[in-house]
Amino acid sequence: MNANPEIASNWKGRVLVQTECYETKKPIAKVEMIDEKRIDDSREFLKTKPYQIIAEVGQGVALPEKNKKYKVKLLIGGMEFKTDDPKVAKSNYNRWNQRFGPEFHDLPYTSVKDFGDVIILLMDDDRPICYYKSPITEFMKADAEYKWVQLIPDPVVKSVKDPNNAGLLSFKITVSEHEINPK
Repeated sequence: MNANPEIASNWKGRVLVQTECYETKKPIAKVEMIDEKRIDDSREFLKTKPYQIIAEVGQGVALPEKNKKYKVKLLIGGMEFKTDDPKVAKSNYNRWNQRFGPEFHDLPYTSVKDFGDVIILLMDDDRPICYYKSPITEFMKADAEYKWVQLIPDPVVKSVKDPNNAGLLSFKITVSEHEINPK
């Protein structure tokens, strides 16, 4: 895969691993640091390519708590974008109207399709309490329009018990290998 990363189906990066196996009565499990020369040799396979990302977070309704100021974090191709406090926070409603980009980011992918999933997190301070996940292929249109999605409570945090109280969020995202002329 290192010689031809573009032919790997779902490969998202590179991993250097050395495994030794031999018979013993007292097995040892250990992790050792990889020497710098091997890391330097692998850098040639991490060539970056510029991608343009434009994202906007609009508003959230039916959010978990009344009069609470939430933030939204977008995870796109290893990049993080986090909103400021909402401009308006009333009842179970927040309005951010915040735009990220258009900016080019140098990322180690051979195409946009290698980005994996886009993850959108509703943040209570620094804790993600609800999320939405979608494949990057949903966000490759140059003329993206606002999209409303139902958030899902984070099962690990367990802050939101009822999925009906997770909220709805509006946003739009465009990712491209070429310059986009946004509307």
